[in-house]
Amino acid sequence: MSKVYALIAILFILLAAGCVEEDPPEQEVARFATYHDFIISEEGLPALQESYGFEFDVVYDLVFGLTHEALSHGDVDAAMGYATDGKIQQLDLVRLTDDKRFFSVYNPAPVIRRETLQEHPQIEEIMAKITAQLDTDTMTNLNYLADIKEYPHSEIAQDWLKQEGFLSGKGQPALDTEPVIIGAKPFTEQQTLAQITILALEYAGIPVEDRTDLGDTPQNRNALLTGEIHLYWEYTGTAWWEIFEKEDPAPDHEIYQRIAQEDAENDLVWLEPAPLKDSYAILMQEERARELEITTISDLALWVNQLQE
Repeated sequence: MSKVYALIAILFILLAAGCVEEDPPEQEVARFATYHDFIISEEGLPALQESYGFEFDVVYDLVFGLTHEALSHGDVDAAMGYATDGKIQQLDLVRLTDDKRFFSVYNPAPVIRRETLQEHPQIEEIMAKITAQLDTDTMTNLNYLADIKEYPHSEIAQDWLKQEGFLSGKGQPALDTEPVIIGAKPFTEQQTLAQITILALEYAGIPVEDRTDLGDTPQNRNALLTGEIHLYWEYTGTAWWEIFEKEDPAPDHEIYQRIAQEDAENDLVWLEPAPLKDSYAILMQEERARELEITTISDLALWVNQLQE
């Protein structure tokens, strides 16, 4: 035993004198989780990194949704997500401000047939008051209640409308008119916005028919053009890139104005868009971002570059 202790003592002396090399500490690297399409797209990760002047050391190609879990568990430093994803609230994540406006902004707005609006002109004022209250944090919370808490969309919509004072008191008696047919896409946010619209119009006495099961963008768009439905919520970015197939980006306010002008030729009216910015987002753990004093993507880029010096 004395020989063992002697050897240990000699080893410590050698270490102290620098005669034996210790393993160098592992260097911290910047890790990012995203999904395949964003990695390979020229307008995705390569363009983001070029725009902000940095490059992640490690990029994980994950199924969308698992990116949040990897971030929450600390397996990565940042991850790709959507700005109004309910998991942001569930997992204590934070959106980094896109200070160079790299990501296209998708503002939702009710789009209505002109003849329907002429028959019910009060719809414009009703919806304008509602959309004004729908900011990014509000929509994130509503998505959280639907996706994470699994509350019914109609219940979420009713509670929110009451909370905001839109359903106070007794509603108007039903008008003797044909129903306004409401469409929606099949994902959470769209279904909640549709139920908000249905309840608000019914409260104003406007008969409504629920057709929120039509399908995705092409089905709802075609149904609106043919009169199968009379109103659904569309996103400015979706209209710009997919419906009107524009190739160049434009400022947010200009996108709304131009698509509204083009759709006027189709006898469709774009009502006021909500201020919420439903776009892609770079996410971090809230505590980690606070610790590193990172609030913008530029801050993240600076941190990554400093790690690599």
